[in-house]
Amino acid sequence: MNIPDLIFLIIVANAAPILVTYAMRNRFDYPLDGRFILADGQRVFGDSKTIRGIVAAIVFTAIAALMIGHPGLCGILVGAYAMLGDLLSSFLKRRIRLPSSSRAPVLDQLPEALLPTVILAPYFGLATGDVIVIVVTFLLVAVTVSPMLYNVGIRATWY
Repeated sequence: MNIPDLIFLIIVANAAPILVTYAMRNRFDYPLDGRFILADGQRVFGDSKTIRGIVAAIVFTAIAALMIGHPGLCGILVGAYAMLGDLLSSFLKRRIRLPSSSRAPVLDQLPEALLPTVILAPYFGLATGDVIVIVVTFLLVAVTVSPMLYNVGIRATWY
């Protein structure tokens, strides 16, 4: 797999929950954590991490992979690991008592690009420099596109 294809799939994985939320609003938006509160008094992830979002990311990334000539399993793995990174970010934000959907520069974008890239690097034959290029490119795309999506009413926040 080439670097642009992997960047594209990571973007699809992260965009899918946003676009599905825009299209469906509150329908089927069941929190992944079941609103469970840990011993620290904070939710595990928060309301913005939903079963619908995880499923959307995996399904849309699998379809995108097929569309650009890669196996659907490749898309499933990229989507799943990107969402695992996103969940890690939310989990860490709750532990430092940031509310759900609050802004945490870099922490909001880094895990969802870094985790799939590092885990799948051997499968895709990526070198360390490739991983850095992919993650930095994703960070730049995410911070550039998010305000645009907010301005057209697709995202609820500008970040």
